[in-house]
Formats: sequence, structure tokens, C-alpha cells
Amino acid sequence: LKMGFSRAQIRWYDHHLCHAYAAFYCSPFDRALVVTFDGRGDCLSGTVFEARRSDEPAGPGGEPPGFQLLSTTTFLDSVAYLYSIVTQVLGFTPFHHEGKVTGLAAKGNSRRGDDNGTFAIFSKAVRLEEEQGARGLNPRTGRQAWAIRTDTTGEYYKAFSTAKPPALIRELSAHSAEDIAAGVQDITEHIVCEYLVRNGFTAPQICVAGGLFANVKLNQRLRQLPGVAN
Repeated sequence: LKMGFSRAQIRWYDHHLCHAYAAFYCSPFDRALVVTFDGRGDCLSGTVFEARRSDEPAGPGGEPPGFQLLSTTTFLDSVAYLYSIVTQVLGFTPFHHEGKVTGLAAKGNSRRGDDNGTFAIFSKAVRLEEEQGARGLNPRTGRQAWAIRTDTTGEYYKAFSTAKPPALIRELSAHSAEDIAAGVQDITEHIVCEYLVRNGFTAPQICVAGGLFANVKLNQRLRQLPGVAN
């Protein structure tokens, strides 16, 4: 308003819908599955849409035509926040140096399958959980949906990027920086890819957006999922 705009000229748009809209309409696809993941925005950390190009007018709230929301993940269960927590634990700046963690991960070993490895530690912070009841049905498959869930005790996860969950930090202290980076990278790839596969959220064309998808190794894993061509 101080810049001279009237209230009638100001509109609010959903954070993740903006991510999804930009990803899809900047793509060459007529139809695609659109996935967003980041720290948080409008109380969410992730969404999945089915999208198709349409000449229909937008809805009364500015909703784009041709977009169907399939799933959401709350900001309380943010994989990106976990990655940022680890970025800080390793002495880097959260929401700025996550790429350094991705690079460092290539030098480490999460010892997946070993109860004493870093993958096992991060598995205490984030997991997949099957939803219950009619409200937990997956609109794409008609079966129970799988959701991303995080530790609720505050010992292994807290929903902000500068958190210092005490049990997580204590158990990670016995491991090298390289193995810690490998652990958070592997759990991120595992959770996101399994979430998509178990829910049937794969398609020949997938568009992605949001800060978590600045992670090039995660994007590589998505491209390698069965049935994904682009």
C-alpha cells in the first residue's frame, strides 16, 4: 500500500501452488505430475499435483485450471528442515550451504542396513507411515496413502532449520562429517522416492520445484524411478 497499490490490486497465492504452477508451465509438457518440497510455505513442506494445460479461466480464488491436488505434507514433517538441521550441525549455514552437504556426502558412507550407521540414526528422525481411515485414502490409487512423518519427541527432529535435537546430535557425534552428510543424503533420497512410489505418484513426465529439489542427487534418483522418462 505504501508503494501506491490499492487493496483491490493485491492478491495472495498459495506458496506451493506457485512452485507447482511455475514448474509445470515452464515445462514443455501438456500433462505431468508436479511435486514440490521445501522447508515450509503456507504451513506445508510438500505437495503433489496432477497437472494438464488448459485454456479454462482460473477459479474464484485464483486456482489454476487443470491442477488436481493429490497429497500434502505439513511443515511439521519437513524433510528439507532435517537437511538444514544437519547443514548447521556440520558447521555450515542452513538454507544456504546445503549443496556443500550434498557434495560432502559423496565422500561418506551411511552404512545403510547397519544399526550403528548414520542412515539408522536419521531413520529415527523421519519415516513413512501408512494413513488410516477413510480420510487417509489415496485419490490416485484408491488405497491407503503413505505419509511422511517425523519424530514428535523433539529428540531427533524439530520443525525449524536451526534446531538442535539433542539425541540426534549426541548420536551423530560419534561419526565423521562425511558419514553424517551421507546419512542425511541417503535418508532424503529414500524418503522422497519411497513416498512417491508407494503412493503411485510417478509418471512419464514429472516436474519438481521447491528448495529440496536444488539437490541434484535427489533429482537423479527421481529420474531413475521406474516409469519416469523426463
